Amino acid sequence: MHNGAGHITIAPDLPPKLSSSLNPLGYHNKSTVVEKGPLRIVFLSRIAPMKNLDFALRVLSFARVPLEFHIYGPVSDSTYWQHCRELASRLPPYVHMTYHGAIPNEQVVETLSNYDLFFLPTRGENFGHVIVEALGSGIPVLISDRTPWQDIGAAGAGTVLPLSNEQAFVREIERVAALDPEARTRMRQAAFEYALRFAEDDRLVDMNRNLFLSVLA
Repeated sequence: MHNGAGHITIAPDLPPKLSSSLNPLGYHNKSTVVEKGPLRIVFLSRIAPMKNLDFALRVLSFARVPLEFHIYGPVSDSTYWQHCRELASRLPPYVHMTYHGAIPNEQVVETLSNYDLFFLPTRGENFGHVIVEALGSGIPVLISDRTPWQDIGAAGAGTVLPLSNEQAFVREIERVAALDPEARTRMRQAAFEYALRFAEDDRLVDMNRNLFLSVLA
């Protein structure tokens, strides 16, 4: 934000409230043990070129493991969505895609908590609220390097990869799909703990308070 005096002040968005009393799988009393079966991947965002759904579909077309891919979000660009549907029609038979349409905001965390991996190869995010919501629902994320969330990999909460390396995304999906349920459960725990640490960081409130005070001054 520009404060009118020739200075620019930046503060991160405040995250949604999380509670340490929540279990690692989200806001509901679900088992922390991941069941065996195909990797369940979710994409939740606007269907628009910036969110890069076509990239995700190309990645999944190269995967050599059984997968379920579920898409949520409103269609913002009908021409782009038609392109994505054509790519989806060429997915291998062991990759099953389902489009659910848009969902209300209050259902996002509950919906995301039903999956094993959140996949958003976005072309750019200033913040990425849905990434925080995914982590807060207790699922690891696979995202591009075009977001502020660069330390997710070090925290064990997911993976950040460059869009210039499509095959790296393929390998990561195959790696996660090959993990045993215990390893996937640990990733879910790490994802939730990452979101909780972020949400409980008092510095975020102070930075936003100082931002608005500087404008008033």
